[in-house]
Amino acid sequence: MAGPHRTLDEVDPEVVRRVREMARGTISKHTPDEPDRSVPVTDIPARAKSITVPVLAINGALDAAGQIAMADRLVDAVADGRTITVEGTAHYANMEQPRVFTKFLLEWLSGLPA
Repeated sequence: MAGPHRTLDEVDPEVVRRVREMARGTISKHTPDEPDRSVPVTDIPARAKSITVPVLAINGALDAAGQIAMADRLVDAVADGRTITVEGTAHYANMEQPRVFTKFLLEWLSGLPA
């Protein structure tokens, strides 16, 4: 959540608390003996190329390089993809800088055809 370029001490404590609460909520819904219902997704590059709607990836500049690269690969694979970076944030840019995140999202949405 902090990304590889900072520690949790450098993240707003309220954001850390909320992400931990979300994680606990997710984990508490699962039990060790429940069946694994995950469905492997195969042929991701080909599937991504079939996406015909515009795609926006909003990355936190401090997120892990692998996460940013994954978003870049998706944006590069679709017909109409764009990446925006929120400085000073990692994986939860929407929680760390909600006004900046929302501004970028609304600007992108306003540029879409009706």
